[in-house]
Amino acid sequence: MPPQLVAIPHEHLKVFGTAPYGRLFPNKRSGIVGSSTYRVWQEVATQRIEGLLREYE
Repeated sequence: MPPQLVAIPHEHLKVFGTAPYGRLFPNKRSGIVGSSTYRVWQEVATQRIEGLLREYE
């Protein structure tokens, strides 16, 4: 995996930490991220990763 991609979750943890129960991306209401939110994150992450991979080539 390209180092740029490995750095992303490490940076997120430095800035935001985790929820008290250990989740990386907490939800304000129930603590569990809903499926619709997850789908949006997945799409954004895919686009971002593809962009980073193009830069890495």
